[in-house]
Amino acid sequence: MVIEDTAPCAIAMRDVRFDWPGGQFGLDVPAFDVKQNETVLLLGQSGSGKSTLLSLICGILAPSQGVIQVSGTDIGTLGRAKRDRFRADHIGIIFQMFNLLPYASALDNILVPLRFSKARRARVQSPRQEALALTRALGLPDALVARAQASTLSVGQQQRVAVARAMIGRPNVVIADEPTSALDSGAQEEFLELVFGQVRDAGAALLMVSHDERLASRFDRVIRLDQIARQRRAAAS
Repeated sequence: MVIEDTAPCAIAMRDVRFDWPGGQFGLDVPAFDVKQNETVLLLGQSGSGKSTLLSLICGILAPSQGVIQVSGTDIGTLGRAKRDRFRADHIGIIFQMFNLLPYASALDNILVPLRFSKARRARVQSPRQEALALTRALGLPDALVARAQASTLSVGQQQRVAVARAMIGRPNVVIADEPTSALDSGAQEEFLELVFGQVRDAGAALLMVSHDERLASRFDRVIRLDQIARQRRAAAS
């Protein structure tokens, strides 16, 4: 099945259904799109299915039925190993808790995606210079990036390293999972400016998931999870 649209979609979902083993929880997504070069904020409360939806888009989970296209590829038809490879090649992820390697340098953390993806590595002429160019744009000094262990960085510095790691090798799609949840409003504003700048430079699509409605005005489009997805829970016996 090919999902047709007048504008290219970075993410397109049609008639997607997912069932957790045991049948106690499921998620239905009739239709959901994110255009290339678009920034989308997906709002949803804790327990609303946000993590399940992101895992489906990233290929960590496979749908029970339906079509999930990312950059034109129906990832639901791929086996687990090919989904892992596709994710490494095409999707940059900014995790809520950053997930940095604590005893590795900031630079080594940023270069990790290139070790797992030949496609992203091929888009970079000089990995070290690309990483330093990203971190300079994000306001981090070269000496700190090259030598400081991730565990010694401030929260703000770790966030910047996480952004650079997601963006290196110019992925088509960037997924951000609650990356501003621990920040005050001023720090949120600064962080979003940095992320938006990097996404624009790469020509990527950004899907950010949050429960914070204060972020809404900064995005091209805001969608509530309950508008596009329906949870299913098994009735108690």
